[in-house]
Amino acid sequence: MNFAELARKLNILPNDLRDKLPVLGFDIGRKAVKVDDRIALRILNEWPVLSKRFAPVEEVDRSQIQEQVLKSIVKLPLVLTVKELSQKLQIPLSKLMVELMNNRILASLNERIDFETASIIAQDFGIKVELEEEVVDDHLDQSGADLASKIDSRLAGIKKEQLKVRPPIVVFMGHVDHGKTTLLDAIRSTNIVTKEAGRITQHIGAYQVSKQGRLITFLDTPGHEVFMAMRSRGAKIADVAVLVVAADDGIQEQTKEVVKIIEAAKIPVLVAINKIDKPTANIQLVKSGLAELNLTPEEFGGHTICVPVSAKAKTGIDELLDMILFVADSLKDELLVNYDDKVLGTVIESYIDPREGVSTTIIVQHGTLHAKDSIVIAGNLYGKIKALKNFLNEPVKKAGPSMPVKILGLKACPAVGEIVETETANIKLETVAKQKLASKSMELHKTSWQEVQSGKPSAVKSKISESDFKILNIVLKADKYGSLEAIITSLDKFNIEKPKLKIISSGLGNIHENDILKAKASNAIIVGFHINITQNVLKIIDDQKVEAKTYDVIYNLLDDVSKNLDKLAGQVLTKIEVGKLLVKKIFRDNGKVCLLGGVVQSGQVENKLKFNVQRSSGDIITGSILSMRSGAEDVSLVVTNEECGIQVKSNSPLKSGDVLEIYREEMVQA
Repeated sequence: MNFAELARKLNILPNDLRDKLPVLGFDIGRKAVKVDDRIALRILNEWPVLSKRFAPVEEVDRSQIQEQVLKSIVKLPLVLTVKELSQKLQIPLSKLMVELMNNRILASLNERIDFETASIIAQDFGIKVELEEEVVDDHLDQSGADLASKIDSRLAGIKKEQLKVRPPIVVFMGHVDHGKTTLLDAIRSTNIVTKEAGRITQHIGAYQVSKQGRLITFLDTPGHEVFMAMRSRGAKIADVAVLVVAADDGIQEQTKEVVKIIEAAKIPVLVAINKIDKPTANIQLVKSGLAELNLTPEEFGGHTICVPVSAKAKTGIDELLDMILFVADSLKDELLVNYDDKVLGTVIESYIDPREGVSTTIIVQHGTLHAKDSIVIAGNLYGKIKALKNFLNEPVKKAGPSMPVKILGLKACPAVGEIVETETANIKLETVAKQKLASKSMELHKTSWQEVQSGKPSAVKSKISESDFKILNIVLKADKYGSLEAIITSLDKFNIEKPKLKIISSGLGNIHENDILKAKASNAIIVGFHINITQNVLKIIDDQKVEAKTYDVIYNLLDDVSKNLDKLAGQVLTKIEVGKLLVKKIFRDNGKVCLLGGVVQSGQVENKLKFNVQRSSGDIITGSILSMRSGAEDVSLVVTNEECGIQVKSNSPLKSGDVLEIYREEMVQA
């Protein structure tokens, strides 16, 4: 396309366009007369968004900002979404979005921005903000302090020679899919990762390995953002943190969050730079990113130990373990405990097993736990231990300091993070009642809807009645306490705009008739995570005409709840076909990702979209486009009759002759 014609279509002077295109990432020479048609089409398609970067700065309109907000100081967290910022500052979203654009920030409603960015925007509106105190879990913070105090009091008066150094407890943390669990697999020479649905860790796991004749306890914490509380819990229990960063992906937003959690926990950290076997690995780039997070590598003059590893190739593992022991040696005085004392420990998981009953996993941090010991939590007697099992699910008679152990036989599920003690004297203790887990789990959170009901100024401008909202009622069941907590925390994020979401009941274990009756009475849907529905219960669900669904991957659960909320708002997810691509050749297919060559038959093919393939047999294959290349260049769009190479992910292998029906998903009014 002629450059002047392109400028005319964009309604901009040619010289101005020449100045702007390099800033927008288009490398077009200053003296170019023509522009490649593919690039020209990209510019035309993307211009409505790109041009906003050069939009004239509008004067901030403060007329719609409430006077009390301007007079008060608004507390903001370290990270929040644009929607949440709008709510906290009580500024209309449209006004806030304009101000973000004026500051050259292109962020969608659900994108997260940091405190520094949010404070700049707030200042433009004349609003004073402060960083709210970062307490991810108040209960756990207090528990951590209480535990340290109790251990200190137990050690008082005991000679140092009578104490022994316990094994270090190490937490692996990092961004999702950076290889934390695979790295632990390499260390333990097991394959736990394939047992996790979606290959994503969704519970805290604790394991022990031996190196140089010394034990090391590892905690594997989930990396996905909905598990913020669980990540924090792992750091509170641990002595040493290993930050896992993928060499090909570098520092991500969750990496930054994890660093803040580790800093708050005040524990030493070393970095495992994983996936160094990949061709795109860039170790130096990762180290530069770490330096920006105040984790300056040793070779840059800092004190952060960085160990290049490959979990897949099992290289660098011995070096990583050596460095963990090296860091642990510097903590010897802090790891001194009395092995012969009564137990102090922390609950890291609690759930109801259909075969074993109440199952509670703890980390012993002081003393030695024995079978038949009586367990005391928060002044209540939770019962006598019937059996102990180690992380391999093998029966054991005792568990010493730093050992993760599963306790069977308690009368109720304790909350994750509770301090566990063994009965120390013949004092009268109240036996804990059978916990009503539904009410207990509801104490874990305060939903936005509860704030609306209470009429708190932080939630809404004025008190609003429930009848003003469309509400999606949910009965929530999960297999483990940690999962229940994480899902509730995540679902709470949906409660920013209409319609509202309300958890009317939540608890542990499989779906029962009582759950169905609750759902029927309140017109709710039943959502289950990692649980089963028996044939008898399915019949009751069908008879009562209640919607119930179970999930193994939390992403799928959240997506479906979001779609239900959209339907309630009068919107439906619609597939809009944008083009068709004929597969001419399969270059490589490893079962997960397929690299193929093809030609666009009609319309256009865009990167990151989804596709269907209809076979003559009637089978339908689904998938998504991961990347596209035309010639030697990465492209985001290819038009009719053009050939390209694309990398895709699909639920079934593709073959030559398949036609990919490319579509975009959009929410439209029903």
